[in-house]
Amino acid sequence: MLRARLMGGSALLACACSLIVGSNGVECTTNAGCISRNGGKPAICRKDTNLCAPLLSADCVKVYGDPSDDNAIVIGAMFTLSGVNQSSGVARMQSVELGADDFAQAVVGLPGGTGGKPRPLVFVECDDGSDNTKSTNAANHLVSIGVPAIIGPGG
Repeated sequence: MLRARLMGGSALLACACSLIVGSNGVECTTNAGCISRNGGKPAICRKDTNLCAPLLSADCVKVYGDPSDDNAIVIGAMFTLSGVNQSSGVARMQSVELGADDFAQAVVGLPGGTGGKPRPLVFVECDDGSDNTKSTNAANHLVSIGVPAIIGPGG
């Protein structure tokens, strides 16, 4: 079990991963390879397991940024993108995107990438639907792909 702090509250999260292992026992070495294996859909090669992790799920339907960069830092963003509080959730997600764009233009990325390259930020955008089950599923997905942080949920 993993405990994560989400916007002032806490939620108990469990990791449930479904990954395909290649015939040689090592699934991947690059994010681009995982994207190719995932039919062109966003995916990353987890450095801790060398297994591909698809970034999209039923509740996480958009990736903002370029996940093909092996130096990318993937962060979760979870707000209400459907239902009663959709307008505020969409505005919050757009704020994350605006911040990501400003950050990319101002500093290109965080230091410490391979060969001294900057590490760009990539966001996996999830809908909590103002629903405990939906938000727990989205958070579990983000934990399963190994994000170091989750922005949100908004309520």
